[in-house]
Amino acid sequence: MSDVLQAVSEAMASLAERAGASVVRVEGRNRLPASGVIYRADGVIVTSNHIVGATMNCVSDYPAATV
Repeated sequence: MSDVLQAVSEAMASLAERAGASVVRVEGRNRLPASGVIYRADGVIVTSNHIVGATMNCVSDYPAATV
């Protein structure tokens, strides 16, 4: 592998490792799980609007709100 490709590969692996700790699973009723990202330490999670719409009425583990 060329030096450039090796450097890109290592940078991508490092990025994935750091970002992975912030990724969470979001589950909605009768839907496949989706993902979200921890945005703030106080529990704010960012996910797609269509995921929020599907989950707002079935939150059982944690309270949720759109912002």
